[in-house]
Amino acid sequence: MHTRNWIALTFCAAALAWSLAGAAQAGEEPADNGGNRSAQATATATQEAPEDTTDFKIVDEIPKVVKRVPPKYPKAASKRGEQGMVFVRALVKKDGTPIQVAVASGKGVSPELDRAAVEAVSQWTFEPAKSKGKPVAVWIVIPVKFRLQ
Repeated sequence: MHTRNWIALTFCAAALAWSLAGAAQAGEEPADNGGNRSAQATATATQEAPEDTTDFKIVDEIPKVVKRVPPKYPKAASKRGEQGMVFVRALVKKDGTPIQVAVASGKGVSPELDRAAVEAVSQWTFEPAKSKGKPVAVWIVIPVKFRLQ
């Protein structure tokens, strides 16, 4: 990987937690469904094939959330007092739909909270990332916060 690409990916990963720390929080309605919030791409792939993540590319525009669905706090997890941040990884296709939505390796909280986060993000829609003005598929990581009130 070229140094410039590595720096860009490192920057995106570092900015992710800061910019989206409250991107999706259980039990709260989103402030808006369109808004200017955007999902930071921690790695961008030029092809939609999930296995091909070796060909990284810097994008001009990162995906922007068009429709955000808040996660539902599972009652069993709430009764047990479970809370925390689940990091959900998804491939946002060229048409803005997320596929292959799953908890990032080692970044879950509990089976119930992980499942609720994945179900919510699976329903999101995005304005796709762009490279040279054309939509491209990208991998993103979205933090989903569960906090008991």
